[in-house]
Amino acid sequence: MISYRGKQFKVTTIGEDAFRLCDNLSSVVIPNSVVQIERGAFCDCENLKNVRFSSNLTRIKKEAFNGCKNLVEVNLPEKLSSIDVSAFAYCESLKSLVIPLNVLSIGVGAFKECSGLRSITVDKANKVYDSRNDCNAVIISSNNTLIIGCANTIIPKDIMVIGDLAFCGCKDLTNISIPNSVTNISEGAFTWSGLTSVDIPNSVTRIGKYAFQSCEQLLSVTIPESVTVIDEVAFSSCDTLQSLTFLGKDTYIGKWAFADCSQLRDVYIHSPYKLYFGEDAFENCYYHSVLHVQKDILDDYKNDNNRKNSFDDIIAIGSENDYNFTFLILGALILLLFVFIIYKNKIIRTRK
Repeated sequence: MISYRGKQFKVTTIGEDAFRLCDNLSSVVIPNSVVQIERGAFCDCENLKNVRFSSNLTRIKKEAFNGCKNLVEVNLPEKLSSIDVSAFAYCESLKSLVIPLNVLSIGVGAFKECSGLRSITVDKANKVYDSRNDCNAVIISSNNTLIIGCANTIIPKDIMVIGDLAFCGCKDLTNISIPNSVTNISEGAFTWSGLTSVDIPNSVTRIGKYAFQSCEQLLSVTIPESVTVIDEVAFSSCDTLQSLTFLGKDTYIGKWAFADCSQLRDVYIHSPYKLYFGEDAFENCYYHSVLHVQKDILDDYKNDNNRKNSFDDIIAIGSENDYNFTFLILGALILLLFVFIIYKNKIIRTRK
């Protein structure tokens, strides 16, 4: 209750941006009269560590606790039915999450960039979501889409879609097994994660926008034959990516899909047909990059400026040995010349 001019008012809502950027706020008790927390209400309260929610709370709106970096624990009330987009995004210290019985709606990226998450559970009686097989994830039961994951997630074998931003910002996620049931890796699914390797199964048909963007520890990627579409910016800014292999016959590579992969050295395309590259698909791959293609269509690639200008060299698959042998011979000749010069100078000094 709030007193104003001698009258008592019952608080039912925490208003939009009500406590935004309150740096000195460390603990909050929300009274049971409150049923809704509006957009950005506690956004960027970086020192907020503890929140006791109203038992009658039904909705947490967009970005309500976004950027609460020191929020350690979230005990969501049983009556809660809706968690909106980015409601708890960037809560880096959050370690565990329990989705209550009555939650019917979770917005995209509601818990994105919660890099400290290790335990995720859904109430077994929830009719919309589940965390089957103790997988440490939130799954939409009706369509087998995994929407929230963490470093400890084990993707169940019946999952069909890895949802938008599902593993976004999971810095401690270094590798993960994607089952053969998965057909779609959605927008931003693994962006900013700590993946060092990823085995994409031959069931995936589409890799969405930003799916692996800024996976800064990723070393190599093989795109299986099943993938027909790699959307724009899907693997951009993977700074350590060195090797890339395409096994499919007809894979569409969207614009900027591999842009700013500054260490990319070798790209292998096994298709007997020339693949379509979107605008600047390999822009700013500064390292000495070589495109390896089938011999029969080598000239098709060399005569296509859109592809030619993206690589320092284009060679036929299988000619790498000749390519390396040439450099080996040159290296040996240079070494022999160096030894000869040293030997000749030694003889001249001896005669003197």
